[in-house]
Amino acid sequence: MHAIEQEREQLILSKELKEDKKLELSNDIGRSDRDFKEIIANSIQLIDIENVTDKLSALNKALKEPISYPNNYVLASLANRIYKGEKRNSTGQYSHGEAVPGLGNWQLLTVAERSGGLFKTILNAPVNAITQGATSGYFGAAYWNPDTQQVIIVHSGTKNFGGATADLNGVLLNQHVYQIDSAITFTDKIISVLKEVNKYKGSNIQLFITGHSLGAWLAPITAFSAKYLVKEGDYFVASTDFEKTAYHASAVIFDPPGCEEMLRRIQSRLMDRYTPSRINSLDITTYLSAPNLINACNPQVGEVYRLFVDLSGREKQDLWSNVKDWFDININYTRFTHSIEKIKGMFDPEIGEVLKDKSGQLRIKKVRDWPLLISGDEEATTRNKAFWVAKWAVRVVTHSVPIAGLLTDIGEGTYAAGSFIKWHVEFKGELNNFFELANKSNDFHLNDKDTHLKTGGRKIRYRTEHLNEDYKNERSLNAFTQPERKFLEEYKFLERYQEDLQGIVTLEELFDSLKDDKKLISDIMEMLKGCKIENGIVRTQNLQEFIPYIKRMLHFFPEVKQKVAKAYYKLPSDIHNKLYQLISSSYLNAIKNSLDFGRDNFGFKAFVEDSNLKVLHTVQSCTSLGATKVYKTFSLVRNDYRDEKHHAFLNLDRIFYLGEEIFISFLKKIDYKYLLVIECDDVLNDKIKEFLEKLFSALEDNRNIKVILATEKGSDLSKFVSEYVVNNPSKCREENSEVKWNDLTPDSQRKLLEKTVIFQGREVPLSRVVNGSDALDTIIDPETIVELFQNKKIEIGKPLPGLGETEGYYIDRKLVKKVKVKKEVLKDDNLTDLFAISNINKEELSGLAGGRKVRNFSEEDPDRSSPIRFITLSENAEENFKNLCDGYSGHTIHLLERKNNGDLIWRKSHGKTLSGLRRYIENYESDLPDDAYSRNNTSIEMVNVNDISNFDERLIVVAAEPGMGKTTALTRLGAQRADDSKWLIRINLVEYKDKLEQEGFSDVVNSYMKITSYLIH
Repeated sequence: MHAIEQEREQLILSKELKEDKKLELSNDIGRSDRDFKEIIANSIQLIDIENVTDKLSALNKALKEPISYPNNYVLASLANRIYKGEKRNSTGQYSHGEAVPGLGNWQLLTVAERSGGLFKTILNAPVNAITQGATSGYFGAAYWNPDTQQVIIVHSGTKNFGGATADLNGVLLNQHVYQIDSAITFTDKIISVLKEVNKYKGSNIQLFITGHSLGAWLAPITAFSAKYLVKEGDYFVASTDFEKTAYHASAVIFDPPGCEEMLRRIQSRLMDRYTPSRINSLDITTYLSAPNLINACNPQVGEVYRLFVDLSGREKQDLWSNVKDWFDININYTRFTHSIEKIKGMFDPEIGEVLKDKSGQLRIKKVRDWPLLISGDEEATTRNKAFWVAKWAVRVVTHSVPIAGLLTDIGEGTYAAGSFIKWHVEFKGELNNFFELANKSNDFHLNDKDTHLKTGGRKIRYRTEHLNEDYKNERSLNAFTQPERKFLEEYKFLERYQEDLQGIVTLEELFDSLKDDKKLISDIMEMLKGCKIENGIVRTQNLQEFIPYIKRMLHFFPEVKQKVAKAYYKLPSDIHNKLYQLISSSYLNAIKNSLDFGRDNFGFKAFVEDSNLKVLHTVQSCTSLGATKVYKTFSLVRNDYRDEKHHAFLNLDRIFYLGEEIFISFLKKIDYKYLLVIECDDVLNDKIKEFLEKLFSALEDNRNIKVILATEKGSDLSKFVSEYVVNNPSKCREENSEVKWNDLTPDSQRKLLEKTVIFQGREVPLSRVVNGSDALDTIIDPETIVELFQNKKIEIGKPLPGLGETEGYYIDRKLVKKVKVKKEVLKDDNLTDLFAISNINKEELSGLAGGRKVRNFSEEDPDRSSPIRFITLSENAEENFKNLCDGYSGHTIHLLERKNNGDLIWRKSHGKTLSGLRRYIENYESDLPDDAYSRNNTSIEMVNVNDISNFDERLIVVAAEPGMGKTTALTRLGAQRADDSKWLIRINLVEYKDKLEQEGFSDVVNSYMKITSYLIH
């Protein structure tokens, strides 16, 4: 992206994430006798970070009196408390610094509310999300524990119109809402004070964020802002050096509506588009109740768990009383299980751990898959419909309706209710699939066997894993900052290969800065020895105490991190290679079950066999696909690098994480054949340029190494590498052919065809869209292959426009089909059409036809060039007629049925024209008489508009006077189409009136007939 584009992009977003200047803190700095900074500062003992004795004393105290993370009961209780609000005392002030009953020494620190609230001046009244914030929808509070030096920020859920609007716009439609500004501003105010206090007190105050429902949606967003955003002027923008500006926050949230899409939206607008996702690095723990209308709104983030909330007998009875359909169940079940009071009841009040059920099983499972309320094809239409209906409902619930507006609101409400009845089936999506098998009998839970069943043509998106008692002793390494995490990973690696450190350093020497306390060093080493790190997870006993202690130790003695990094750097190259092998193995595990390639189509074999070639630059639209192609070809072609010691597949970002200087040093020492494959998906900067230059230099010095670089087509990084390739043609090659359909194996082609696409607004497997085509190599181009590989949402065509807000007023139309045929048609010698008639014998048909030749269907036609025009059909009339159509392709054939009263009824026709038959249809050119719609009238048939799509006819003409609803009926028919895999094209010639008027009538008719002929053939 050019600099001017980056600047414009940044400007656009920074005007969206704006400081909320109307947000007020109840005891902000300088505005209160006891402001919240003073509360924190006065309760922290000063630690001189230059004084080793003070720091050792603090660490020893933490060993004797362990500091633990706030437990889940505390967090859920505060998320619940904020709904009820913090009461003011008799003087109109909040009880700042006073302990919250039943939660140890957790104290109210401050309350955040927007100025101008309706109830701000009422003394002794709970000021919360119900009262204050009635206009803004945001209410927050912060709590402080001086014993553990921790702060918890709580964002409120929805209890008013403002909050509900945030639910609808932000959660349902994934639009920016100003509650985000309020929550980020509040978090930033707290963090600014914590940084200041930490600086002059020598402390390391830990921050936690929690919330329920909407509050749980805001919590991860503010954890993201705490880590990656800074305030510049009136706006929040991406930090250029977040490792220095970040404040690590741990978010624990309860039954959120899912904020992954909003976080992706914020990152994509704030940061370079191809920056690696920052979302997965956030420390977020998500607790869900059963799948419901709230927690199925959007994809969740972080480590996700399901809690099995306990319903009382009365609630179970209410759940199933007056239940009429799926929606009733979901409304009732959501009302019970989404309750934060119920969720809080799942945790032990003393230790905060999840309780067990009567059988002794933990009431918690790890979530691997979860249904979505609105998915894929439904997003565009259903989200907007849901928003309109729900917005009206919120108005009714939260507003007193003025008399003058009563009639309007009743009208809107009637429409909303009617509209909901029409489209709520669309709204169910994956959640309905879950509820088709899950119910109260199985605690609304499905095991693996159940979820493999198919329901409604879709796989049930729900999967959980059993947890044992040790689950509480493992957690994502995201609980640590990146420097803390790097320290742990490097230390554990050194610990594993400590024998190879002989002559370099001992593990004890890594803690030289604590040398005045040998016992403390021993205790810390024992603590570290007991922890295991694998696949981004840390496991150890007393994890909740281990994490804060390691953080505190590294805060007081950062020299330990430097010592560990230095020792890690000095390890022998073969030990480093073992680490790179582990990282490479992890990388390959992620792609080994991906696409397979049938042949070496980019000269891999020639590259590895040519001793002069050092660099192969492969350029693709997707670096991951490029690296996958290299690995699959590497596995396919016999070569000297197959042994794991002789190759490594690494991501450039991971090399920098492990240390690029160490990596270059390792390459220079290699004395055996070595193939290095690097996926380069980063944005080019000076640091990457310097690394690549050193890499190319290492290749000059060491002839044992070959490198394959996979870069993204058109990126600055790719251009930088290409320049080196052009300047060094004797030792470099570049390959930039995109992956084509025929490059893939049949199994991989099938994998891609099984993926779903959004075809004219509906989610269908790609195989159904291209079914029967023998030219897939031209239909599925390289760009499409990349999008399928990346699991991107591919849209083919656009959904036809619906009825919009008039949907609720739609009245089902009946089409009148005139079907009674005058018997004289059988005696018209000017007609050459064939007539196939059921429910009649040869003698009767011959009589009606004036003695003309008649044959039974079972009899052979003696001369097909001059066929017998009148055929009687057997009981299988439809099948007989189809066979006749196939046998007489050059003729027009009509299928008629003789009723018991002797009437001839037209069923269908096949051929080029209906003009001959049309003249003999009763009342064809005149209006029907008033009694024509009687039940016994066989001259007409009433057809529902929605049934048209089920007709066998390839061309159907619907005719009526202007204003009778043809356009409306056909518009709705388009939205109700039965076959999702067929193109639906709607052309309204009225929209092209001016263009048509410029053409001659005959030209227009001819063009229209050509279009029609093309579409039906």
